[in-house]
Amino acid sequence: MDKLYLSWNEINKSLLEIHEQTKNLSGNAAIIGLTRGGLCPAVLFSHIKNIKDFYTCGIRSYDNQNKAAETMFQYPDKHALKHKEVVYVIDDICDTGGTLKFLENYLLPIKPISITLVYRTNEGYRPNYFGTELSDERWVVFPWEETK
Repeated sequence: MDKLYLSWNEINKSLLEIHEQTKNLSGNAAIIGLTRGGLCPAVLFSHIKNIKDFYTCGIRSYDNQNKAAETMFQYPDKHALKHKEVVYVIDDICDTGGTLKFLENYLLPIKPISITLVYRTNEGYRPNYFGTELSDERWVVFPWEETK
């Protein structure tokens, strides 16, 4: 399988561009980073935006690269988020959008702003903001995933 390797510079550039695009979203904000892939970009974005309210959410949708049903195993505190004016949900990639849709339904009536570094354009769900558009099936390798 062909792979697309993204660098830290590309990640930072995407997050800075998304920051510029979201400057009009102001007010009391929080970030939810989706484990595992969304944690690094969520932390970087929290520093760019200077948002200190940070939550994590664990939703598993892959088992050894095979698609499975979404299962939430670590919940963000909905009660702590209900007074936020802006809630960003950040993940590394939007493949089918199942993970983001699953979390959006859980968070209702909160309407989070979804951000991903990569968006696969051949799928039905489109995040609110994203970095790289990908129209093929290459496996994306992020810099925090490389262990060599």
